[in-house]
Amino acid sequence: MKYNALKIKNWCDENISAASWQRVAMKNLHFFKEKGFSITEINSPNENTFLDEESFELVYTSIVAMYEIELPYGEVVYK
Repeated sequence: MKYNALKIKNWCDENISAASWQRVAMKNLHFFKEKGFSITEINSPNENTFLDEESFELVYTSIVAMYEIELPYGEVVYK
């Protein structure tokens, strides 16, 4: 399963704060770099930027830990 990073970023912007996605991305930057993402690509994802299951779980747990809010799976999944 793939998860659309732009949809996740937009959801964070609308439901948490305008800087929340950048905080999540920076918290996990070392992991995203290992996955082949550049800092620009992960900070400003486009409609073709997708996360794999492992990356999504990391983002999901980071959002829960940092903001105590759950990201809705159905809004960010790309099948």
